[in-house]
Amino acid sequence: MPRIPKIVRLLRNESVRPTSEPVSRRSFLRQTSGLVLAGGLLPLLSKCRTQTAPRIVIIGAGMAGLTAAWHLEKAGFQPTLYESSARTGGRIVSAENVVAPGIITEMGGEFIDSNHSDMLAFCRAFQLPLLDLKTPAEKKLIGTDYYFGGRRIREQEIIEAFRPFAGRIQQDIDSLPESLDPNHLLVKVLDHQSIDEYLTRIGITGWLFNLISSSFTSELGLPAGDQTSLNLLVVLKTDTSNGFEIYGESDERFKVIGGNEKIVTELYKRLKSPIHTGFHLERIAPKDSGYELSFANGKQVGADFLIITLPFSVLREVDFKVDMPARKRRCIQELGYGMQSKLFIGVNERIWRPEGYSGYVLSDHIHNGWDSSQMQTGNRGPGGYSLFLGADKGKNLTISQYQQYLDGCDRVFPGMKRAANGRKGYYNWNENRLARGAYACYKVGQVSAIGNTESEKVGTIFFAGEHCSQSFQGFMNGAAETGRKAAEGILKIVQGNGRPKLETHS
Repeated sequence: MPRIPKIVRLLRNESVRPTSEPVSRRSFLRQTSGLVLAGGLLPLLSKCRTQTAPRIVIIGAGMAGLTAAWHLEKAGFQPTLYESSARTGGRIVSAENVVAPGIITEMGGEFIDSNHSDMLAFCRAFQLPLLDLKTPAEKKLIGTDYYFGGRRIREQEIIEAFRPFAGRIQQDIDSLPESLDPNHLLVKVLDHQSIDEYLTRIGITGWLFNLISSSFTSELGLPAGDQTSLNLLVVLKTDTSNGFEIYGESDERFKVIGGNEKIVTELYKRLKSPIHTGFHLERIAPKDSGYELSFANGKQVGADFLIITLPFSVLREVDFKVDMPARKRRCIQELGYGMQSKLFIGVNERIWRPEGYSGYVLSDHIHNGWDSSQMQTGNRGPGGYSLFLGADKGKNLTISQYQQYLDGCDRVFPGMKRAANGRKGYYNWNENRLARGAYACYKVGQVSAIGNTESEKVGTIFFAGEHCSQSFQGFMNGAAETGRKAAEGILKIVQGNGRPKLETHS
C-alpha cells in the first residue's frame, strides 16, 4: 500500500491555484489535513441558503463521494449520489474468513496513518475501535525485511552499498527549486528521466538497483522504468543515521477492527441523501446554467453543482462535453495509474513472528508482502499474508499463480508452505471496470505536462478522490480529504449566493 507522499504534495497549495504558480516543496512535506466533522461547516448554513436549493449531484459513492455528501448534509444541503456498481464504498472492501476463520482481509484500502485526520475523525464520530500496528511490542520486531537475488539482505549491508551514492542523490535533491515549479529546467530534466534511467546514470547497479527499482514498482504500481524519477527523489532519504528509509514518513499504523469497510457502511447508514446504485455515467454536457448527466440506463438528470469522484482511469471513458483547459483534459486522459493487485495466502501459524519479523518484506520476486492479520486474534493462531504486486505482475495476477507465489514466500520465510492452510484469494483492481487500476502514479514527463491539475474545478464541476489529494494520494484519507474539500468548495460558492456561469476555454 502507498507509503509515499506523492509528488502532488509538492505541486499544490491548500487552495486551487493556477498551474504556473509554484508551491513550496518543503511546506507540503509538513502538511496535514484538518477536519471538523460538523461544526466547521455549520456556520455557513445561514449564508448558504438560497431561495431555490441548488441541485447538487455526486458521481460515485465511494469514500470521496460519501464524505462530500456527509459534509453537505451537515451544512443543510441534500445532494443526490449516483453510483455505477451495486454497492457503495468504492475501493474499500473488507472480507471475512477468506484466509482463516474470523480474520478480516482488506481487498483494497488497508492502512490509516497517524496523520490521516479525516479518516480518524470518522472513526471517532462513529465510535469505531482501531487496531494499532505500532505498539511497543510490535516495534520490537524487524519492521522491513529485504530479500533480493535469492538472499536476505540486512539493512546495514544496504546502507553500506547506498552510501557512495547518497551524496550525489542529495545534490540533485538540493538542486531542485524550493518551489517545485513544473516549468523549472531541472524539474523538467528529472521529470523526463525514469527512475531506472536515473539510477543507471548515477552508477547504481546490481542488487541495489533491483532493490530500489522493484520497491518503487510495487509501491506505485507502474514499472520504475515508466515512472518519473521525481517520484524517487522527493521521498528517498539519503541520511541513513536512522536506517535505510526508502519510502516517506507514512507509518501505516491503524486499521478498523472488523474491517475498514465499517467506515463507509456507517456513512451510508447515516446519510439521508438519496443514493442511486446501478447508474453508470456515460455523458456530461452543458445545459442552461448547469449540466445534464446521461446514464447507461437511459436516465438523465440535471445538476447545478457536480462532484465527480471517479478515478480518471474511468472518467476518461465518459463523453465529457464540457469546455475545460487543455491541460485539465489531458490530465483526465493520461494520468498514470498503478497496476497493483493483491494475493491472499491463509496460514495455520504466523511463522515469521517467532523469528522476530513483522512480516513486512520487499522482494524482487514477490514484490511486497505483509502480515495482513497483524494484531488480529492476539497475533496467535491462523492468519493471513497479503502480497502486493505491481506492474505486469499485478496486471496479470490470477488465482492460478497462488502456488508460484507461495513458493516465493517460502524462500523468504522457510516453512511458509508447511504453514499454508490452503485458503486463498486475490483481487485484481485492473480487472475492475470501475477502478481500472489501484491508484494514481505519475509517469515520465507527467509532472511537467499535467501536474497540479487533478483537483482543479471546471465551472461548477468539482473533482475528488485519492488522485486529487495534495498530501494523501493513494490513501483512503486522500479520498475523504478531497471529498470534504469539494463540499467546502461548493459551500463557498453558494455562500456567495451565486451560480457561476459556465467557463469557456480555448
